[in-house]
Amino acid sequence: MDQSAAMYVVYINILNKHFVHEVIPSIQSKQGDELLAQIVKAWHSFTIFACLLNRMFAYLERTYLKIAGKRPFGEECFSGFKTKIFLHLQEAIHSAIQMEI
Repeated sequence: MDQSAAMYVVYINILNKHFVHEVIPSIQSKQGDELLAQIVKAWHSFTIFACLLNRMFAYLERTYLKIAGKRPFGEECFSGFKTKIFLHLQEAIHSAIQMEI
């Protein structure tokens, strides 16, 4: 396997582990305004985490991703947050916002 492809797999694995072991457990049992506050906190820490990963893998972004036709890391990160966190909790978020209004 090409080293760039292997590093891309490492990147995706790190991202998925972060969701499973850090983000999801921190918001799993929250409700109402506590849920909203935790999602904002998770989003903030996730954006910092994503920026650090992007810098660590900047060379892959410039070379391998373009050649392989993969999505840029930023898109991959934010798409992951949307599908694994936001869409999964969309109803709970909606209910929490309605309770706050």
